[in-house]
Amino acid sequence: MFNNKDTVFWNGVCVMIVLLSGILRLVYYSYSGISLTGITCILYITAIFIWIYQMKRRLIKPQEQKYLIRIGHMLCFLILLRTVKFAFLPSSVWTRYAWYLYYIPFIYIILFLLSAVLQIGKNTARSQSINGLYVIAALLSAAVLTNDLHQAAFRFPVPVSDWQDADGYTYGILYYLIIAWIAVLSIVILGITLHRCSSLDNRKQIWKPLLPLGIGIGYMLLYRFRPDCYFVSMFKMAEMIIIIFPAFMEGLIQAHLFPVNDHYMELWNACSLNGGILSEDGEMLYTAGSTRHFTAAEVRHAVNDEVLLQNGNILLRSYPVHGGYGYWMKDISQIQEINKKLTELGNILEEENAMLEGENRLAQQREQIRQKTALYDTIMNRLHTELLLVNYLLDTVPDEEDAFIHQMQYAAIINAYIKRYSNMLLLIEEHTILDSIELSLAIQETVSYLTLYGIQIYYETDGTMQLAGEKILTAYAVLEYVIEEAIHTCHAMFLTLSFHKDMQMYIELDRVPSVTDFSRWKNTIEQYKGTLTVCMEEQTLYLRLVLPGEEGITDVL
Repeated sequence: MFNNKDTVFWNGVCVMIVLLSGILRLVYYSYSGISLTGITCILYITAIFIWIYQMKRRLIKPQEQKYLIRIGHMLCFLILLRTVKFAFLPSSVWTRYAWYLYYIPFIYIILFLLSAVLQIGKNTARSQSINGLYVIAALLSAAVLTNDLHQAAFRFPVPVSDWQDADGYTYGILYYLIIAWIAVLSIVILGITLHRCSSLDNRKQIWKPLLPLGIGIGYMLLYRFRPDCYFVSMFKMAEMIIIIFPAFMEGLIQAHLFPVNDHYMELWNACSLNGGILSEDGEMLYTAGSTRHFTAAEVRHAVNDEVLLQNGNILLRSYPVHGGYGYWMKDISQIQEINKKLTELGNILEEENAMLEGENRLAQQREQIRQKTALYDTIMNRLHTELLLVNYLLDTVPDEEDAFIHQMQYAAIINAYIKRYSNMLLLIEEHTILDSIELSLAIQETVSYLTLYGIQIYYETDGTMQLAGEKILTAYAVLEYVIEEAIHTCHAMFLTLSFHKDMQMYIELDRVPSVTDFSRWKNTIEQYKGTLTVCMEEQTLYLRLVLPGEEGITDVL
């Protein structure tokens, strides 16, 4: 993990190299036999590569890195070209083309610098208009390299094949176009820089990128009016260009226009988190806020899982970065306290819910008991006479065997009615509509006990249907009432049931002493829109009960 000390050190190395080249030039200026071209080339290339290394190391955005590294390569090309031209090439056509090549770095360095400045505060690459500028740069480069064909940049007084440096030359329109290119792009770069520095945060830092430009302007004035001064003697024009461009970019970085990884401590101090940066060896590189001792293993573990410290009150998390881990801690004691209270509240609510569930179950049980009690009371009220009769028969058992059997058979008839009536009453509590089979089965059981009692019976049933449960109970109660009234004198009985559109029950009983009173059923049957017909003829009872079926039947058992 890099820090400000590394940046200061390498920037200092670059400054010392530049000063060393200037001092060497002053010291050996009077010795014409010693050439410093090769030495200064090595020194400047070393400084340029250090600067490229710095840009790769410090800049965060890849686009900015790309353009500044290209500027570094162009600067290396410029200093190498100057060295080759003056130290190794004789005055020839190759010297002239080396001179032409000088302008390639001038054209592209200013364009790369514009592309880099345009990245300030943005996340996108250069726009389509910048691509157009690259086309113009390529055309200018091709034009200057082919100057021998058209002499639009430099005009020679003699044929180009015979031209020597001593012959002199004049400037053409292409040269002025290149100068205009450099001037216009420089103004645009300066305008963008001033605009980006216009915010309150960067306004105080505006002098940093402008300082190298001021030095460059001062050098040009001295070069024009005082070419023999020490400053101009220390640095040639190409060397000054190599110095100005990196210095300008460093000024932009120092003005915080280009994001770099030099200011981690400022980042941690600006944020509210307690954290820092830990190297892979466990060395604490940056720390901010109140921290505590923890192991490197805990930091590594916090990459994938949360690590709780200080009895769960401090949350530690980390993230791998180049060369180590960035970690941060958060005080969650209040959250833990809230969670504890929520847990306690949850336990209380759970207990209250359990109590409420118990009360609900108890209320349901009470309701069930109430309903059962009400149902049993209904059974007791409706079967009161039959229950008393059964109790009487069981309490007054005769001693004679035949009389005992006869009385028990009678009790069985009454008990079958009680059982079947109660069963259908229970079914009606759940389903208001019953199938006629329930009535058929009940009467079948009663008929079987009547046969045991000694009464000859013909019983027939036809069809099935759904009826209201109360209608079925009414029909069964009418039959039972007739049986109880005539059982002691009756010898034979004819009984038919028909279930089609309505229910019809037909009964014939012989030896009935008198017409039975059915007035107790009159209102109920009329309420059901049914009919009950009863007549007596020669001690024979004829009874017909008709009850209508149901329409729109629902809730059927």
